[in-house]
Amino acid sequence: IGVKDEIKKSIQNHKGDEEAIEFLETQSDILDTIIDWAKKCSKKALEISKNTQNKKYKENLERLSQSLEIVPKNPANNFYEAILTLYVCYSFIPDSIGLIDRYLYSFYKADIDKGVLTNEKAAEYLQELFLMLQAKTNKNSDRFYRGGESHFCIGGYLENGEDGFNELSKLIVD
Repeated sequence: IGVKDEIKKSIQNHKGDEEAIEFLETQSDILDTIIDWAKKCSKKALEISKNTQNKKYKENLERLSQSLEIVPKNPANNFYEAILTLYVCYSFIPDSIGLIDRYLYSFYKADIDKGVLTNEKAAEYLQELFLMLQAKTNKNSDRFYRGGESHFCIGGYLENGEDGFNELSKLIVD
């Protein structure tokens, strides 16, 4: 189930509460804008790929284009799409990316277990993400050389008190 579907359900649950419905409808409008932007980016990536001679770069652009047709409209299906969703959301709300090892872990672990993702490729995706986050920081900012405007956490304790540090946490640290 996607966020738009959750908003539709929430609107049904708030029948009679006009203020809540108005808020939820504005959130739906914002999501439509983000989805439209992702589609434009998808088309642009495909357009650039058609004029690209470098095979690896062309394949990357084609994958980006295909993935932007899926996310953020729909939930991510894999680690690559989850990273892409995170960046798309950050583009609109450039703030903390939170406990990334927790919410990306299930995608990472599933792809590793299927054999469709290696630690090296996951590290590449994470490096690209961190570079894109850094690029959103103004060079004149006092935070430019301290990791940018975004902050995040890894590890810590889970809600049940267990250690939250996992193999993705370690990969992020490395």
